[in-house]
Amino acid sequence: MNKVRELGDIQLKVERLRQERDRAQGRLDATMKLLQQEFKVDSIEAAQELLEKLQQKEAQAKTQFEKALAHFTETWGEELG
Repeated sequence: MNKVRELGDIQLKVERLRQERDRAQGRLDATMKLLQQEFKVDSIEAAQELLEKLQQKEAQAKTQFEKALAHFTETWGEELG
């Protein structure tokens, strides 16, 4: 009788794991669809490459902004208070 219970427990675990797998696959499919629609990338690798490029652009823009702000402050700081 104990073996029957073990088998039932294993079957429940297998079913639960299948459901979790299906939910994870659904989330992955939805994420990949969003990446394709929003960013025109069709793989995780392509999304990572795009992210790296965007992060580089962000860093460059931040540097340019900081330089422009420093110049502005140097030029107009006394007049602005």
